[in-house]
Amino acid sequence: MPICAIDAHSYLIRLRPPACCIFLLKMKHVSYLGYVITVTAKSENGTWRSHVIITWYAGKFDLHDEASFTTEMEAEEHAIELGKHWVNNRLQSMQRDPES
Repeated sequence: MPICAIDAHSYLIRLRPPACCIFLLKMKHVSYLGYVITVTAKSENGTWRSHVIITWYAGKFDLHDEASFTTEMEAEEHAIELGKHWVNNRLQSMQRDPES
């Protein structure tokens, strides 16, 4: 007989990662022109909304979009495009004004 008996339900609970890890696993990361675009989609009242976190060597920027989508994939694809657009605008403004 084992020293510590664990039933099947307790075993599954022990194998399940914490909620924070599940959230991180659902995030998608895209490397783009030296920036990392991290996207997630959040379900609200039957629709999906995009959330973007852009990180680079000097900082981090959060983007939340008001657009809503019918699927999680649509919201994630939109978030990637939103992130790329933000990076492109930042790089263009840095070329115009290198001091910023």
